[in-house]
Amino acid sequence: MPYDRGDIIAGLNAVQPYDWASFFHTWIDDVAPHPPDGFSADGWRLVYTSEPSQDVRKNNFAYSLGFSALGGTVSDVHAGSPAWRAGLGFNQKLVAVNGRTYSDDLLYDALKSAQRSHEPIELLVVKDDVYRTIAIPYYGGPRYPHLVRVTELPDRLSAVVKPLRKE
Repeated sequence: MPYDRGDIIAGLNAVQPYDWASFFHTWIDDVAPHPPDGFSADGWRLVYTSEPSQDVRKNNFAYSLGFSALGGTVSDVHAGSPAWRAGLGFNQKLVAVNGRTYSDDLLYDALKSAQRSHEPIELLVVKDDVYRTIAIPYYGGPRYPHLVRVTELPDRLSAVVKPLRKE
């Protein structure tokens, strides 16, 4: 289970009693509120499409189902994501997708199929010697982030990421 701010404040108070809620509000929330769209001021907009990109490959399911896997083993589950809500956990081995032996390509196909059929994606997972089936009710299809240029605004992002020339 992930920690929330209340858990952290309670833990800190157990070590050193203090008004930690005000501390976090003053020194974190008020100092650096995050803009809703961090790229637009620099001339770019973040969009999601069904097409993978050079930087985000087809087998990256973090932006659709909300988890990452390396070699068929779950390495990260994003809190609040469809996979998280369905109960997928860290270090579980992906055994099957919709009753067939797991592969990244098969999971990608299952994402597209669920978008059409509105049937949950079923994953058979194992951790230690316990197998279980997890149904993920996600119907949005594959999602991949892309930056799109907003031509009306100055392009500051390109200048920041431009490599320095050595002479």
